[in-house]
Amino acid sequence: MPRIQQSRIAVPGPSGLNGTSGTIAIYRASDGAYIGPAARLDMGAGMAATDIGGTTRKQLDLVFGSTAGTVAQGSALTLKADKAWVVNAYVATDATTTLATATTITGSSFTIGANETWTVDYVCRVGCIGTGGIKWQVNRPSGYTLFQCMMQGSGSSLQTIESQIANGVGLGATAFCTAVTSVGWMRISATMTNGATAGTVSLGFASTTATQTSTVYAGSFLTARRIS
Repeated sequence: MPRIQQSRIAVPGPSGLNGTSGTIAIYRASDGAYIGPAARLDMGAGMAATDIGGTTRKQLDLVFGSTAGTVAQGSALTLKADKAWVVNAYVATDATTTLATATTITGSSFTIGANETWTVDYVCRVGCIGTGGIKWQVNRPSGYTLFQCMMQGSGSSLQTIESQIANGVGLGATAFCTAVTSVGWMRISATMTNGATAGTVSLGFASTTATQTSTVYAGSFLTARRIS
């Protein structure tokens, strides 16, 4: 029986990936030639799967390792797509607060797995109706082992100011957007390594002076990248 060193397995749609429907077909990776339906797939140990289809993936590349081994006849092969390595999201509607305690912004979150390291960049258009301004925090799971954060944004008269948050929690000490304006801006960049508990990372903001309305406008966005 010929040994396939590398092949491409194509799945008709996302539902076919978990076996609920669809027919899997095998193509030769070198020239794309159709080999046949994968009613059965035999392989040695050391197989690795690479996700190349995104969240609506329709194909996987299987690379067969050189480690000797066998798969028992009748054994089930499960193809499990890894989680995303890049997350893009945006704020769909204006977020407002008059509270001096942090409010989480809808559209600012992504999931971080156990012991994973991620970087994230938030870019926001912001405003405040008073001179108290806005304070910020990056919410993250407890038990993290590393967190470094740099904030840049509008101050009074819309000049740029900066602030850094290390391994602390809660709102940063610096108030941004302390001019009465609706065209302030904010950029928050962070690196974090999670502990043993998976969870969610999100952005929180608060009015430095309670009762003053602070706003994060629709179209603000984030890009998060999984490093390891």
